[in-house]
Amino acid sequence: MAGKSGLKAIELGKLPAGKHYDGGGLYLNVEPSGSRSWILRTTVNGRRREIGLGALATKSLAAARVEAVNLRAAARNGEDIIEQRRNEKRGPIPTFQDAAEIVHKNLAETFDSETHRYNWMQSLKTYVFPVFGQKTVDKIDSSDVLAAMGPMWNTVPDTAGRTLRRVKAVFDWAMVNGYRTVIVNDVKVTMPNPCEAIRSALPKQNRRQRHHEALPYKELPDFVQRLRVSPSALSVKLAFELLILTCARTSEVLHATWEDRRRADLQTH
Repeated sequence: MAGKSGLKAIELGKLPAGKHYDGGGLYLNVEPSGSRSWILRTTVNGRRREIGLGALATKSLAAARVEAVNLRAAARNGEDIIEQRRNEKRGPIPTFQDAAEIVHKNLAETFDSETHRYNWMQSLKTYVFPVFGQKTVDKIDSSDVLAAMGPMWNTVPDTAGRTLRRVKAVFDWAMVNGYRTVIVNDVKVTMPNPCEAIRSALPKQNRRQRHHEALPYKELPDFVQRLRVSPSALSVKLAFELLILTCARTSEVLHATWEDRRRADLQTH
């Protein structure tokens, strides 16, 4: 332990294992291994807490003293410096749209086709982002999810089910990364996924099969031209045109392989 004058910078590398007091609640903690780090002991919301200020190798005695003074002053003003430092390490809480883009990127290698990759994000852009895409993930609750899913639940039931699973995946990612964690009585509590039990608040889906209307033959050339200049993904446009030219089933086009193309070439020659 140091005297009333506090620690001396020139001696910090020679201090033995233990906690060495500098003053104002600031300590240099020396581990038996020789690693050295700063600790601030202070009161936060009525409780005595220890806060790590970093390693001696990256923070000088003078810098540690300044940070200790600032943190103690903030704590005396009623600020929760523990939560503030936790937020600084975690980074800013993302919006749902930002989080979805990260999850989509992380899933890139799991998509079985370019169409799947495109549809995953497109469903969120169409039905979800307009409702709560710009809200941070910690501010979204079940009522927001219900507002997005309700209008589409029976009009496009298959798409609605897939979209809800994608929304849930985004919130699962947010929970794992601590973006839906709050402090209650100094205890970390993770808010539930707002997609849980949402189906119980949605109407029963009407899954009667409805056939799409047929396009009059005379309108087909104009449709193909509009398809080619549409903003859809190239793979989607080509697949659609292949459906038209071959009268193949949708599943046959979606799961076609290069071997299928080779067989088709042999049959036409």
